[in-house]
Amino acid sequence: MLLGDLAVVMQYQFPIKIFIFNNHSLGMVKLEMEVAGYVDWKTDMINPPFDKIAELMNIKGLE
Repeated sequence: MLLGDLAVVMQYQFPIKIFIFNNHSLGMVKLEMEVAGYVDWKTDMINPPFDKIAELMNIKGLE
């Protein structure tokens, strides 16, 4: 989901729920690198505060 998608949810007030599960790495890229025999490099991520982003879009955000 992109930030523009959240803007649409905010504008039209769609009654949806969005869940983010363990988004601390590019998991599929990491797995593909390991399968190919490469060392996973630059696949770990530092995430923004998703609950704050939701609140800025007038969407209830929980941590």
